[in-house]
Amino acid sequence: SPSVLFRFFLVFNLVFFVTFYTKNSFSVENQESPEKIISKITGGILEEIKKDPDLAAGDWIKINKLVDAKVMPVVDFEKMTSSAVGKYWRTTSPEQKIKLMETFRELLVLTYSGAIRFADKADMKILPPRRKPTDVDVIVRTRVTVTGRQPVPIDYRLKKTDLGWRIFDLNVLGLWLI
Repeated sequence: SPSVLFRFFLVFNLVFFVTFYTKNSFSVENQESPEKIISKITGGILEEIKKDPDLAAGDWIKINKLVDAKVMPVVDFEKMTSSAVGKYWRTTSPEQKIKLMETFRELLVLTYSGAIRFADKADMKILPPRRKPTDVDVIVRTRVTVTGRQPVPIDYRLKKTDLGWRIFDLNVLGLWLI
């Protein structure tokens, strides 16, 4: 059904957001182009899901390990969470911020992990960039397809930082997460 397919695409891309509760770490990969980063991450995730039946079945522990290994180095979850919380973020204690980010991560994984079972049938295509080489805030546009279904547009917003490119927002079917 369309809602199951939509949930899959949210899960597929949720992998980028379920790990945002930690600080950024340096990676040579995130010094590459934003398109190359998205391609490597999504390709790696799809490959792992296709070869691991437990992961494809939605195994919580394996999903978390996959996210930690593949996504963690290029996501700015603190920025995403602070944007979602808005003005109240400034008034929370460091402990509250950590708890908020951990809880947000858990909520996203629990909400969408069941739809990961469709990932073994999915294919992702990166669309040509619409940016200048000097841009520091970019959108990487993709289309995810499952045979027999309409392609789903998924866009990633990335920002260039001192540590490289960081994902901080996601757009599925025209709706930005933040």
